[in-house]
Amino acid sequence: MTQKKVHQKRLQSLDKGRVKSLGPVEKLTMRYAGWVDGRHGLLRCSQNGDWQSSVLKQEVDSYEEFCAGQMGRLKFEEEDEFKKLNILFDTVVPLKTNLTAAKQVLKNALAEDVDLTRRKEGEESLTEVQVAARRNREREESLLPFKRAVAESEKALSDTIEAIFTSLSQVTESFDSAAKITNRVLQHHQRRIDVYWRSAMRHLPDLPPLPNVTFTNNSEQEFAKHYEQVVQRAEKLRLTLASELQEEVL
Repeated sequence: MTQKKVHQKRLQSLDKGRVKSLGPVEKLTMRYAGWVDGRHGLLRCSQNGDWQSSVLKQEVDSYEEFCAGQMGRLKFEEEDEFKKLNILFDTVVPLKTNLTAAKQVLKNALAEDVDLTRRKEGEESLTEVQVAARRNREREESLLPFKRAVAESEKALSDTIEAIFTSLSQVTESFDSAAKITNRVLQHHQRRIDVYWRSAMRHLPDLPPLPNVTFTNNSEQEFAKHYEQVVQRAEKLRLTLASELQEEVL
């Protein structure tokens, strides 16, 4: 499956951005679970303030398992893109060095004095204007390889930078869509817990209005950490290029 199809499939999972409502059977199941746990006093509050029960643990574990699957697939799908980005980043410095060298060679060539009055054999009958025009044309022809080298170096650097931000944009879009999916699933689990909790409160009226249940999503945090490293590297490159461009203008 191509990257585009994979991304489209992930976007389809968003279901137009709406959180899926709980069905009648799902609500009945969670109400019954809350009624049973509330009646038998199976809810416990940990030292850190989190509420615990076998049902709450199932909700958390189910969410974490879903997130691990989503982020695992995302990591697999974008692995080649991350490798490509690292290669492109490592290419920037050598390309900038080549461009600087090419510009210096051109600058040296432009600085060389040219005698526009110098006549070659067979040019005795030409006017001074004609001789000067020939010398200027010869000078421009001699500079063409140096100008071409600068243009090619600039294009190579420009293409690499464009490829970096295009690739980064793809990874960003994929990560954002995956994060939206996991967030929607989180909201769905929270709705399930709300139904469960309200049912349990009928037997345990001293329970707080809302339970403190921690969803960590470690897999997303791990991917985000790796992603942020690439983003910071790209931002550093952007700032460097902007600074160099400003220096050239000044």
